Amino acid sequence: YYQGYNDVAATVLIVMGLENGLQVLEKLTVEYLERFMEQTMEKINQELFYIFALLERIHPTLLDHLE
Repeated sequence: YYQGYNDVAATVLIVMGLENGLQVLEKLTVEYLERFMEQTMEKINQELFYIFALLERIHPTLLDHLE
């Protein structure tokens, strides 16, 4: 399950059409979104850890707001 994937897919299909859109969605899903579609959120949590660490360094005010 990927929250919002239907919005991504619908946008790609509307803009690119069915044939090209399906090719783009396959590449996008396999190469960029696959790690977000696993059974657990372990890898996502790892990435969020890095994002929050970066925010702490470059924009602590934004981090405070997000927390």
